[in-house]
Amino acid sequence: MSNRGDKPSDFDAFERLPERKEPTIGLRSSVKNISISSPTSPIGSPASPISPPIGVVRVYSNSESIDSLNQRMLQGNDKRFVEWPKLGFPDPEDPDLRRLEYAWKSKQGDKLELEAEKVWQEFLLNSNKVNNRQKQCQQLIRKHGIPSKYRPRVWMEIRGVDKKMKENEGYYDSILDVHKNTPCVSAEQIQLDLHRTFPQHPLFFENPVPTSGRSQMQRILTAYSWRNPHVSYCQSLNYIVGILLLHYSEEQSFWMLVSILEELLPANFYNPQLKGVRVDSRVLDEMLKDRLPKLHQHFFNCHIEVQTFCTGWFMRLFVDIFPLETTMRIWDLLFSEGSKVLFRTILAFLKISENDLLGCSHMGEMLHYLNAAPIRQYDYNILVKTCFSFYSLKRKNLEDARDRCTKIVEAEIRELQIRRDAARQRMMSMNMTIA
Repeated sequence: MSNRGDKPSDFDAFERLPERKEPTIGLRSSVKNISISSPTSPIGSPASPISPPIGVVRVYSNSESIDSLNQRMLQGNDKRFVEWPKLGFPDPEDPDLRRLEYAWKSKQGDKLELEAEKVWQEFLLNSNKVNNRQKQCQQLIRKHGIPSKYRPRVWMEIRGVDKKMKENEGYYDSILDVHKNTPCVSAEQIQLDLHRTFPQHPLFFENPVPTSGRSQMQRILTAYSWRNPHVSYCQSLNYIVGILLLHYSEEQSFWMLVSILEELLPANFYNPQLKGVRVDSRVLDEMLKDRLPKLHQHFFNCHIEVQTFCTGWFMRLFVDIFPLETTMRIWDLLFSEGSKVLFRTILAFLKISENDLLGCSHMGEMLHYLNAAPIRQYDYNILVKTCFSFYSLKRKNLEDARDRCTKIVEAEIRELQIRRDAARQRMMSMNMTIA
């Protein structure tokens, strides 16, 4: 494990806690007996009250500790959770997953982290701005990823968010202030989803004393809904903002979200029709047919469409799909190389899992595997290597595929609207006849 330096006593207490038996927080913990639907607070499910894990209550059981945490979280120059083990998430509840995680870290994970820290420390000492050496930075990210403690700086600088914030100083506060007395059309859904987002993480849980994370997330999502009414709010954005808040201050998290939604991803990715997600699902299907034809045919034989499982993966940007550090390695690549990484990641995972999936005999078995297996992918190293060794994906080819699939999806949307209008007209005619 990397050297996290000196921290206040409550940090130390958190790290000395004995092994816990409580449910994990947001990141899925169980592979055995997983149902096809998401096993932890799936999008759209009613929120259930969850008490914070015993270890967290032990650290933050007095108001002084909670107030101290809130003050640190509200400061723009704090280190957030980047120097906490696993960003503050506890160990998986499932003992099998705990063993897998321990085996990976003891065999390769800890060694890879130390190597990455050494390389990045030297690189950053010789670089005033990461984006001044973009090519070398991309090479480092592909080979080593970004150590957790350096991610806030590197993500922000390679996306130019630090510059954007300076150019738009005061924008975030003003957009909230201007609309403070205007009802937000997404307010109710945002409020519901706050309770479903990492409910046992110390930044987001409510008991025994509420912390600042939920109010920060609410303001960020509300501000973005005002900034971009074409998207307003879409479920899954709460998970993305939750991860950002573990790395950044509130305003920094807002601008990182802007970069993700308005620069990294297609503009219509999260619109009400999820047009961009549907387009990319079709693009992925084409790529799967081209690169893994046997597996593509097996999906067809088992009556599984690619969008059945990839929609949630796309929308969450793999948060709560893969183990935390694997997801963060994917985000490193995403910020560095753009949205083509989404396709590379899914294709790489399917390549790694091809034999297991071909061994599944029916739809239920395949869906169960696709739901349960990603969270076991602790070996991010093999996933990243497969991303770039198995499939060459040119940006121009991706743009052409998106243009082609956009026409298909737009035709589907028009056809659906025609059917809805016809059904509405029939209902109106029936009502007039009855009257």
